[in-house]
Amino acid sequence: MVVRFILIIALVAPRLAEAQSKLDPQAQVHLDAALKAYDAKDWDAAIREFEQAYAIDPKPALLYATAQAYRFANRCDKALELYRRYLTGKLTDTQISAAKTGIALCEPNQPPSEPKPEPRVEPKPEPRSEPPGEPVAKPAPVPSIEPAPEHKPWYTDGIGDALTASGVVGIAVGATFLVRAGSSESAAKSAQFRDDFVRDLDDATQRKKIGWTSLGIGSALAVGGVLVYVLRDRGHHAPVVGTTDGRVIYISGAF
Repeated sequence: MVVRFILIIALVAPRLAEAQSKLDPQAQVHLDAALKAYDAKDWDAAIREFEQAYAIDPKPALLYATAQAYRFANRCDKALELYRRYLTGKLTDTQISAAKTGIALCEPNQPPSEPKPEPRVEPKPEPRSEPPGEPVAKPAPVPSIEPAPEHKPWYTDGIGDALTASGVVGIAVGATFLVRAGSSESAAKSAQFRDDFVRDLDDATQRKKIGWTSLGIGSALAVGGVLVYVLRDRGHHAPVVGTTDGRVIYISGAF
């Protein structure tokens, strides 16, 4: 389950960035602002900008991104609503798994339901005196069963959550810069003047550097989160090895 969660992060974040080139220009402005706020962990601003972008151009990726921002803002009631709306669309297996993972992470944070009323206890009838006779054997007492110790879910580990969340942000930012680098390269190819060509080409180079660096750091943080989750309760299993090619994270080992 942990491995699938990190693989989902590595695959969904680039799809959000890939969708930028197809957005309405006004929606793109709000999406850029949302990603900047997301990177700064200003969840309220990120939510506001994501929702405005979605109102202009309702792409499913924007709905998923909004749900993520709500979850990081500890507003799981709204996040669950958006995850479930997202699942009603036409999605790939990977996108479905990503949404279900978000739901699983949010549900433990929901307030407990109201306790059910206790059943009414009827008064016991008075015991009737029995005529003298043969003594009645009393039943043997039933031994009490101690409840099993509570086992907290793996996804409640604070360090694993922090590493994973940071990895998500790094991957998303890196993917965004790579998409922008592609736009700058296209602009350079269509430039009519040499100064415009040089400027756009420099922009593309810088954005590629930032993009690949962010993807690498985000992937490393995400792998760290996986290791924290896996090794938390499973220290006696075979070692877990994480590798990445800069785009997708591969995890191997016994779980």
